[in-house]
Amino acid sequence: MNCIPQVSLIARSPALMRGFWGARTGAIVLTMLAIASFTTSCDTDSRNPQLVNGWVTNCAGPAFSRFSQDGNSGLSPNRPVFRINDQLVLAVPKENWPSTTGIDREPRECKKLNDVPLANFLYFVIRGNWSAGYKLGDIPIVSGKRQFQPDIITVRIQREIVNPLPVEEQQKVKKLLGKWAQEDSTGSREFGGLTCSIPSYAGSPPHCSGSRSNSELHLSYSSYGATPFVFVNADYPSSRYGRIQVYWQGWISDVSYALDIDAAIWKSIADWDLINNTESQAQQGAKVETHHD
Repeated sequence: MNCIPQVSLIARSPALMRGFWGARTGAIVLTMLAIASFTTSCDTDSRNPQLVNGWVTNCAGPAFSRFSQDGNSGLSPNRPVFRINDQLVLAVPKENWPSTTGIDREPRECKKLNDVPLANFLYFVIRGNWSAGYKLGDIPIVSGKRQFQPDIITVRIQREIVNPLPVEEQQKVKKLLGKWAQEDSTGSREFGGLTCSIPSYAGSPPHCSGSRSNSELHLSYSSYGATPFVFVNADYPSSRYGRIQVYWQGWISDVSYALDIDAAIWKSIADWDLINNTESQAQQGAKVETHHD
């Protein structure tokens, strides 16, 4: 059987993140933070592993022609498609391990972007070389297995999480949690464009924020014993693509690489985007028709 890697989650305790995540009204979504572990879908489900991961690969038509093998028939079978909202539809390469809620079957007809089932979320993985030069011996081994592989970043995106509190209550909560964050910090430091708090208590994770775009990145990180690696958890809302929530996490050798990783995530999303590229193609086609007229 051709098993597809699937991301499984172990929820992290919100209490560990109180100071940083609480500094904004998105604190109610702390339970979404997770430690990623990779399994294969064939280990847990006897169904078609593509359906278990929510893959849709039978779409055809002009809206899907960007990644087609012949340039006009539809998607390449190596790029399952996922619709996050009406402004974000992605054709993600299989090698990036995309997955969402399982489906019973692919849509009978998939000729338009709206024919793609709406996904509650989308996981995928990106890889990089941000920690180049690290020593393999620096990665801890437990029971004969290395505990992690640096520079493999697990990403989750989903539609914006709406805060149910009235605006006035949101401001009160933000002010209170901001006070807690200040009390838990003895100052701040700069790392590669990030401003990171210095925790007052030993064992509390530092929290950082920074931006190179119109989205403000928020993250926390923790070290692994005496190794040079840190485990980074990022969680923030973005106004892009009809407003989405972004989570990512992974092991890297220096927290200062976080903004580069975040930029790589957004580049991947832009590269896989079907809507904006389809609209661009349509506009180019309209210009050609006008010129011929």
